[in-house]
Amino acid sequence: MVSFRFAMKQLRKYWGRTVLALICSLIGAIGFVVASLLLTELLNSLIEGSFDRFWVISLLDILSWFVVVGAGYFGELLSESAVQSAIEDIRLDILNQMSTLNYESFHNKQSLNYSTALLTDLKVVEERTLQKFFGLADSIMMLIASSAALVYLHYSLLLTVIVLLIVMMVIPNFFSEQMSQAAENVATSEEEMASQAGHWIGGFDTLNDFNKKSLIVNNVRQFVDSVKTNKIKDTKIQAIVGAVMGVMSTLSQLSTVFVSGYLSLLNIVPIGSVLSTGNLAGMVFQQVQSLSTQVAQFRSSEKVVDKLQQSSLAIEGQPINETKDTSIGEDRRFTLATNGLSYTFPGGNVLHYPDMTLAGDKNIAIAGDSGVGKSVFFNILIRDYQNYSGSIQLNGVELLNIPEREIKDIIGHVRQKTYIFNKSLKDNITLCDDTISAERLQRAIDKSGLRGLVNRLSAKEDTIIGEKAVKLSGGQEQRISIARALIHDYPIILFDEVTANLDRTTAQAIEQEISHIDNGLKISVSHHLNAENEALYDEVIMFDRSNT
Repeated sequence: MVSFRFAMKQLRKYWGRTVLALICSLIGAIGFVVASLLLTELLNSLIEGSFDRFWVISLLDILSWFVVVGAGYFGELLSESAVQSAIEDIRLDILNQMSTLNYESFHNKQSLNYSTALLTDLKVVEERTLQKFFGLADSIMMLIASSAALVYLHYSLLLTVIVLLIVMMVIPNFFSEQMSQAAENVATSEEEMASQAGHWIGGFDTLNDFNKKSLIVNNVRQFVDSVKTNKIKDTKIQAIVGAVMGVMSTLSQLSTVFVSGYLSLLNIVPIGSVLSTGNLAGMVFQQVQSLSTQVAQFRSSEKVVDKLQQSSLAIEGQPINETKDTSIGEDRRFTLATNGLSYTFPGGNVLHYPDMTLAGDKNIAIAGDSGVGKSVFFNILIRDYQNYSGSIQLNGVELLNIPEREIKDIIGHVRQKTYIFNKSLKDNITLCDDTISAERLQRAIDKSGLRGLVNRLSAKEDTIIGEKAVKLSGGQEQRISIARALIHDYPIILFDEVTANLDRTTAQAIEQEISHIDNGLKISVSHHLNAENEALYDEVIMFDRSNT
């Protein structure tokens, strides 16, 4: 069983807590059996008129129930601790795997939806796999202990129970496939809802500009309704199974009590055993009912578990960072050269690039209309797009032969849209790298034109910025992105239309700041070159439609 092996694998790391939780389950089961068997002696002592014996047995019975409650309390704490630790490991494993992916693998539509995995899928794994593992253990131990007690009273009682159990065990099999499909439908619909909600909410600004915010509700509503419908169906099928098993459990318990009463009339068992039999038989059928439902729910999580495991295997199989040895020089001077370079999109469209040699401490502009491949060229340079044709070399070494991590240490990339984290301005610039000195930080702030902003902030560079704190203008965000590149001292920096969405004054100021960056090769993509900004560049390379 996929879910069982998965649960064992995850909980094995916390075997101490897991074993102690199972021991508590065993103690609780034994305590219940002792308390139930004492009922026989309790009733017999009343019938015999031995009140002293009655009080002693009553105290022992109460003590047994205290043991049951205590074992249940500590067992639940231990099992939940192990479950949550295992869930935390899985979450961190997903995040760690995600952090090793390259650009294309991460954005592949077939890749695991990480938000869904961290929330919806793991909720199913937590509730229907790991927690149910301990639930199954509880039920099995209680079932074995109660069955042994019935044999102690009389073997025929257990035979009666076994016959009735066979009938009860068959019933859930009629519902297992439906329960499995219902659980998968819930997970799938929640994944689709999260994806669609994120997509449409992400376009809020555009929809707001055109007074079309109602499209968010209109396009997400059907997915919200789908979640509701699938959850109701899932609950309904579980309720049906529970109701059917409840009826069968009650009828079976009454049948066992009837057999016990008949045996007492024949003087085969003491009359007090009727109480114990009722208690024990009730527990047996209750646990079988619970066991049957839990097994069905446990099995219903298999598709989600398999999805997580398959996604994990797919991620582990992705090419992340090559380990080829290269030697591209120790100094900061690099030469980029292309020869017959082209890139083919999945749909078949091909971009062809002119042969180029880019070198020295130059400020170079790449210009051209939309769709001629300027941004794609940058994505090839930083190894985000790896399936190119032709040749592109860095200091004479083919780009694909250089480890991706090394490329990221050489080439900085300032994107058109800057992502701001809910952290301090300092952390946003350094990306939480504590090894960066204060001097380097201040130099990056000055060179990127952020000094005015820093002086206005209450806590200077330690001020928290982002969605939930101080909000920044587009120009300020772009300057942060530039500061990130400057503080890491890249020999080559790519600027991908960083001024496209800024007002003219801000755009010109940022272009001036870029031109003043020294000691490195700077390559900027721009839609619009004019006499004012063209003079800032040492060379302008045109991409045109003839290349597409």
